[in-house]
Amino acid sequence: MTARVAIVTGASSGIGLGITRALLEHGYHVVANSRTISDSKDLRPSASLVLVDGDIGKKETAAKVADAAVKHFDRIDLLVNNAGIYLPKPFTEYTPEDFERMISRNVAGYFFVTQQAVAADGIRANTISPGVVDTPMHTEDDHEFLKKLHPIPRLVQISEIVDALLYLESAPMVNGENIRTDGGAHVGAKW
Repeated sequence: MTARVAIVTGASSGIGLGITRALLEHGYHVVANSRTISDSKDLRPSASLVLVDGDIGKKETAAKVADAAVKHFDRIDLLVNNAGIYLPKPFTEYTPEDFERMISRNVAGYFFVTQQAVAADGIRANTISPGVVDTPMHTEDDHEFLKKLHPIPRLVQISEIVDALLYLESAPMVNGENIRTDGGAHVGAKW
């Protein structure tokens, strides 16, 4: 059986790095993207891993990522739109620069790479909604405050996001679902 092919954006650290490693361990071929992923000390190109540098919020980067999957592995089976940023301050304090960064990474990146990866039929679209995840994005100084945002007072672990993704990949009739891995925060208990 031919290995499945995945694209993972925001793959150089945190959730994206964890997902990339897990997919490789499960026999996937992966095209991993981040702005400077070729500088990563954690990922090295191989027969199963292609690294593509670039800002996924730019259409030309999304095209390079999708083209790399097709060129190296002949297709795209899974797209993990992971690239994104979290600004740990109130929305009312966002600057115009903050807004542009947020839109570029969290919206434009999703839009452009998804547009490149879509085929006509048989596509499943599922989401994972994490709470605050223990990643390098959050400094140790913020952890105690961030834990309080969840009814279960701890940060979400990357392995819990990976488990949700692997479940979705193993359940071919699950489509249009959202898995909340947030300790209950999204149901209104804290947010």
